[in-house]
Amino acid sequence: MIRLFVPQPLQPGAVVEPDVDQARYLTTVMRQQVGDEVLLFNGRDGEWRAALSEVGKRGCKLTLAEQRQKARDQYAPFINETVNILLDMIAAKAG
Repeated sequence: MIRLFVPQPLQPGAVVEPDVDQARYLTTVMRQQVGDEVLLFNGRDGEWRAALSEVGKRGCKLTLAEQRQKARDQYAPFINETVNILLDMIAAKAG
């Protein structure tokens, strides 16, 4: 399933209009049609399932259905990166 980043807030029933490039990607490149589903995320509200509800020459609209994944802890990427750096340092000292 296609995954797209959108800056808008995500909530049940919300209608999201992707930017021009994303709309072209969905409708022209990936040939998505009304009723096809995509996953949307914005970095704050988790991942949401959405259906293509309208397709036009100037863009498209996606209607959110349900949240598929809760938002992750905002510090998780930094913690993971720190752990990776420490493991690399330990491996370098041991080798």
